[in-house]
Amino acid sequence: TQQDAVREHAAEHWTVLVLCDGVSGSSDGGLAARVGSAAACDRAIELMRAGESLDHVVRDAILAGHRAVCVASAGPTRSSSRPPGPLVADRTTESRVSTAPPPSIEPPGATIIVAAIRAGKVGIGWAGDSRAYMLGARPELLTHDHSWANAMLATGHVTEEEAFAQPLAYALTRCIGPLDDNVGDLVPDVRV
Repeated sequence: TQQDAVREHAAEHWTVLVLCDGVSGSSDGGLAARVGSAAACDRAIELMRAGESLDHVVRDAILAGHRAVCVASAGPTRSSSRPPGPLVADRTTESRVSTAPPPSIEPPGATIIVAAIRAGKVGIGWAGDSRAYMLGARPELLTHDHSWANAMLATGHVTEEEAFAQPLAYALTRCIGPLDDNVGDLVPDVRV
């Protein structure tokens, strides 16, 4: 199913871009992407109109998207045809079975990336593994994935080979929505 949502708003001197990608394994990643991207974009527009700093705009927009998904998920329990799992495992390496997986009991969740552009500068904020690149002669990755493997690499206690050999290597460590039971604790990464 399509679980991506993109929002864009351009004014005379600034632009806001938001992308959310529903978390596979959650009960309704598409809902999380739609609700989260709409709330994040609305908040970013409000803050850009108020002339707030780019880092504040993207951080607060992500938190608004997160809160909106948490509120939306507090309604009736939804089920999904996607298999349950930790936040998100790379299911491309799992074996497939011919029977339908059990419905997921994980609440809705989505990755998010927000860009706010004004006066030749861009603020980027993200939670999850949606990425931003600066395109040019030498494309540059501007974000890093919030994955289990990257979290382990950051500790310095494992090698890249060891981290990515683990079954949960691609499991998300951050996203919007209540997937990790830390509804109020989301800390997005931001760079300007």
